[in-house]
Amino acid sequence: GGPLGAAVEIVLFSDFQCPYCSRVNPAFDELIERYGDQLRFVFKQFPLPFHEDARAAAAAALAAHEEGRFWEMHDLLFTNQKALGLRHLEGYAKDLGLDMSAFRAMMDGGYDAVIERDMAEARKAGVRGTPTFFINGRKYESPGRSADDIAKVIDKHVLPQ
Repeated sequence: GGPLGAAVEIVLFSDFQCPYCSRVNPAFDELIERYGDQLRFVFKQFPLPFHEDARAAAAAALAAHEEGRFWEMHDLLFTNQKALGLRHLEGYAKDLGLDMSAFRAMMDGGYDAVIERDMAEARKAGVRGTPTFFINGRKYESPGRSADDIAKVIDKHVLPQ
């Protein structure tokens, strides 16, 4: 979310089944509130192979995005991180009022190319785990970073003094 051309762009490679990713999410919510239109936040899919439900959760988030409900699905997935099986994902889609026929159609591999593209971009940038984020193109890896820690980087290295 946030405007194109914002002074600060954070690109996050994340996995909905990763406990470290769920712990860092509140920091990003706080940063969005703190920086407003100066910040653009981009979420990229990087489902780790040993998280058996992560890829389906990524597809569910992308399906919700089609109907303008990505962030609502994002929050549901992280809040319910231990319940990401297909029946759970369908339940979240119903709760959000998504078009269920379109949702089910896309859950059967319809987003594989998008997920693979995000993963290839991540690997090319040297991402090996989640969460990994880039602030204006510079890579940061440190699960559990607080909003204040990230804000210090933004204020010191990104935003003009």
